[in-house]
Amino acid sequence: MTAALGLTAPQRRFLDFLRTYRAQHGYSPSYVEIGDALGIAKSGIHRLAHQLEKRGHVRFEKNSSRSIVPLVETAAQGSPDLLQAWSRADAQARSDFLKFIGAHQQLGVVIDVRGRIN
Repeated sequence: MTAALGLTAPQRRFLDFLRTYRAQHGYSPSYVEIGDALGIAKSGIHRLAHQLEKRGHVRFEKNSSRSIVPLVETAAQGSPDLLQAWSRADAQARSDFLKFIGAHQQLGVVIDVRGRIN
């Protein structure tokens, strides 16, 4: 098992290959391409992909070929906390925006729904 992410060696190799391939090509590899690169049968690739999905490391795009998408890992924790990070960032952005709105409303400034000052 890979200590940082709690992954087996094949799962880690799969994830590393997926990320590298997407970075180089701009889209995900097919099961056949993954299998050829890792020396694993297509059924094994399917199993690994679904294990990684259950653990939150990848997701599948609906109605799309080459649909396996790796989720971002936070550098500090080395785990797929993307949704939690987005939630924290969204909460902070909302808080900052509401403070901005409140300060400008006190001055009598009108701000439209897109955040533009009129």
